[in-house]
Amino acid sequence: MLSTSTNTSTKLLGYIHVCIMFPTMPTLESASPEQLLAATVHRLLDWLSGAPAGLKLNQPLTQALSAFFSYHVHLWILYLGKT
Repeated sequence: MLSTSTNTSTKLLGYIHVCIMFPTMPTLESASPEQLLAATVHRLLDWLSGAPAGLKLNQPLTQALSAFFSYHVHLWILYLGKT
């Protein structure tokens, strides 16, 4: 079982990593955890729709899947905004 200080430092490192990878995400003060998760998933889909880590993927398939899942993330964000 992790100690409290290890757990806190792990969360802090995770937050710093997310801030570096996704600098345009909403801040913790301005968004709920669900909105942060939705923004992270949306940015990840944008990254995956290109050539992630230099991988050469099937471009039409990745664009179609990216559009499909981005739309659902968009619907999720709209739903979160109404609740």
